[in-house]
Amino acid sequence: MPRLIPLMSVAVALSVACPISLSAENARDVARYSFTVANAPKDAVSPNGRMRVRIIRWSTDVERQQLIAALEEPSKLLNAFQAGDVGYLQWPGGLEYSVRYARRTARPDGGADIVMVVQRPLWLWWDAGTPWAADQHFTAVNMRLKKDGTGEGRIATGTGFQRDTDNGIVVSDTTKPPLLVDVRVEAVG
Repeated sequence: MPRLIPLMSVAVALSVACPISLSAENARDVARYSFTVANAPKDAVSPNGRMRVRIIRWSTDVERQQLIAALEEPSKLLNAFQAGDVGYLQWPGGLEYSVRYARRTARPDGGADIVMVVQRPLWLWWDAGTPWAADQHFTAVNMRLKKDGTGEGRIATGTGFQRDTDNGIVVSDTTKPPLLVDVRVEAVG
């Protein structure tokens, strides 16, 4: 019995010191999407050419209001998200970007708009002409899905986004061709 107490003490200490974090490995998904990038070099994507987004929870109405308020000063936007990651954008080779905000809004035509704020400006060969602000620490992603779960998407940093009362944020320049193509809803299992 005396040896059991020190072992239990170590177990309790480890459980307090090393909490299990909600990461891409142990989080339960509420939604998954995949896409290809319109102008990605062949050696930069997975063998099937698809990249993935995993959403582990949708952002709340309170978080949407915090996002809208934070867009007054975009350089401080990520400070508005104290609840942590809501998903992950997964690159080939195991690289992940944290999704700090994710919102799904149904449209009357049966489709949906998915908007995300990804922590960090994404290094993108996607659109070399896009200006990147030095103080910009996030990327806005806007995917537009049809009723059948397929669609396209656009990205923006700097001034390429605007506030939106339903979604919180949307990519404002929809005149450029979409960079995320062949977007698909994937099964959550």
